[in-house]
Amino acid sequence: MVLTSTSCASKKKLKKRPVYEPVEVDAYLGMLPKGPEDIELEMKRSQLNLQYSIDKSTIADTFNNLLDTLLNGEGFYVDEYKMQVNLKMIEAAKIEIEGKSVLFNFPLEILAVKKTILQDVEATGQIYLTIASQIEVAGDWSVGTTTELIDYHWMEKPTMKMGRMSIGIERLMNLIIDRTKEQVITKIDASLKESIQLKDQILSFADLIAKPILLEPAGGINLFIKVDSIGMSSILNSMHWTKGLISFEGEAQITGEVEESKEELRGTATPIFKWLPENDFDGTSNLFFGIEVALEHINKSINQQFGGQTFSEGNHEVTIGALKLRGLDEKLGIIAELTGSYEGQVFISAIPVYDPQKQIFASSDIEINLLTKNVLHKALGWMLQGRIKRELDQVLQVSIKDQMERVQESINEKVEALNAHGGAEVVANIEDLKVEEFRFSQEKIHANIQVPMVLGIKILDFAEIPKGKW
Repeated sequence: MVLTSTSCASKKKLKKRPVYEPVEVDAYLGMLPKGPEDIELEMKRSQLNLQYSIDKSTIADTFNNLLDTLLNGEGFYVDEYKMQVNLKMIEAAKIEIEGKSVLFNFPLEILAVKKTILQDVEATGQIYLTIASQIEVAGDWSVGTTTELIDYHWMEKPTMKMGRMSIGIERLMNLIIDRTKEQVITKIDASLKESIQLKDQILSFADLIAKPILLEPAGGINLFIKVDSIGMSSILNSMHWTKGLISFEGEAQITGEVEESKEELRGTATPIFKWLPENDFDGTSNLFFGIEVALEHINKSINQQFGGQTFSEGNHEVTIGALKLRGLDEKLGIIAELTGSYEGQVFISAIPVYDPQKQIFASSDIEINLLTKNVLHKALGWMLQGRIKRELDQVLQVSIKDQMERVQESINEKVEALNAHGGAEVVANIEDLKVEEFRFSQEKIHANIQVPMVLGIKILDFAEIPKGKW
């Protein structure tokens, strides 16, 4: 990822020669430093935090549809008083969500009918209820709800009509409410529990987050995350929005082939659920992933970029021929063939240093060793070393800003496709890139990368979000 798109910073116009094949160095293996055969860097887990804001009006619409279906026309027979009690919602309920609780405030019209030998006696009244539901979610995604009647008061005191007479029966109706409230609460609790499909809703976002991000179009290199744990914060309530945080955790992987099935992207096991610590609303996402690039795959690239370049110092001139990379743990080595005033091979080693501000790799502690026994060639080579080092300080600078811009473009395309469906606004922006660690085994580059991101979704209308599109 780093070395396949290097940029030449030298301002000098350089002569070009044909691309060279990697140089044979078997004769010099014994005299060159030897790097480790393999390196395994410790990988941190990725955490993508989705900050969500939901328009409270669309939440109210959803719950009111539930209550309207449940309560309108709902009746109970109170055997103790031989009365049929029917309920009807007068107006939409006011819904507030805070922490893990849902608070319902709504008025009901109550009609109680008692059959007598002479006629049916009716009692009517309007009552205002306050009902609270506590929601709990276990690690296996099972949802539990506890609903209770917090308070009620009569908006219109109940009266019983007997012919032209109206008799106040508030005390009797209070007794009836006490007898029937458990039935009402039980039905609301069961319907609420059934309607909260938290697992399916959140896992649909997990599938969205796990979809591969194209890093390298030419090689088909993709980055994706296998989510194995999902956390959710308690809910914050504001005037117009319900807000919170959903955290997706897992291991980031890079591969050239990705099966875009849910099982492949999430793994075969369903991610566990957990509640995040109270007041934990850190919205910064951190994507950690490791890369391993075989040096043989980039030998051709560096030969195309640096092969044929000519350096001159006074009356002397050398041209770089074939090059080959070798890993030396914290250092990177290059075996180069030179022609011109100096004929032979040189071994160049340097410590790559990452500048997070400029997002480039530069090389420090450049060392040059001449792989020749010819005394005259060695003397001439040492004279040219200063010049070669100055040039290498310029050309051995590698920018990764362009790659991150390409990744952001790929993310933007996905976001635009999601926002086109309506009902929600998604944002996903890369904030920075940090190379935490990189080392070189004999044949590979090993690096750990951190990418801080901001992920957010604003849900305006649940009804407009097409099912199956997320």
